[in-house]
This record gives sequence, C-alpha cells and structure tokens, in this order.
Amino acid sequence: MLRPSIALALSSVLFAGCAAEWSRPNTTQAESGKDRDQCQQQSVANFPQRIVQQKIVVVSSNSALASCSSGSSSQNVICQKTGAEQDTPRTIAVDANQESRNKDFVSCMKAKGYSKSE
Repeated sequence: MLRPSIALALSSVLFAGCAAEWSRPNTTQAESGKDRDQCQQQSVANFPQRIVQQKIVVVSSNSALASCSSGSSSQNVICQKTGAEQDTPRTIAVDANQESRNKDFVSCMKAKGYSKSE
C-alpha cells in the first residue's frame, strides 16, 4: 500500500492529468495507462511532496483592486490596497513541488510520444 504522502502526491498528478486527454497513435488503452503510471511514478520520485506553510493576507474592498506580490522567501503572498481593509493573515499548507511535478509528468508523456488535447 502507498504511504499517504505518496498517495496524495500521485492524486495531485492524476488531477493534473485528468484536465487533458493524452493520446498517441496506435496505442492501446492498456499501453497508455502503463505509460501514464510510469510517468506519474517518475514525477513523484523526481519531485516528492514538500508541504510548506504559506502566509496570505486578504484585502477586502467593495470597489478597489488589490495588488499581490510574493514575499522575499516566496512562501508569503501579500495583497495590499491603500484604504482597503486587511483581514488577519492566514497560513495555508501548500505542496511546493506540485507545479514542478506536474511539468515533469507532462514532459514524460510528451517524451513517450503523447500529445494532449484539453
């Protein structure tokens, strides 16, 4: 059985893969499934789940737009607008490797000759 962290990482890759349909000429569904599984395992091995705490500040205003920027550590996102009300900063858990893992999965599938259609 997969450890929970690996299962969660795989599920995030699966979610990313579900957004697109992968196809390759003359490939059976079984072959496609095997290739997809290999790419998922590779991407999880290359970019394992890495949970980090990210602080966010939400600015509320009826008509004003807020400007958002990353903090110096790139783990903080700060949104501000002069005259707008700021909520109490919140901390959320995010997988810092999710984007890299998804890109690795896509690269793997393309290297195997697949193309995706949204």
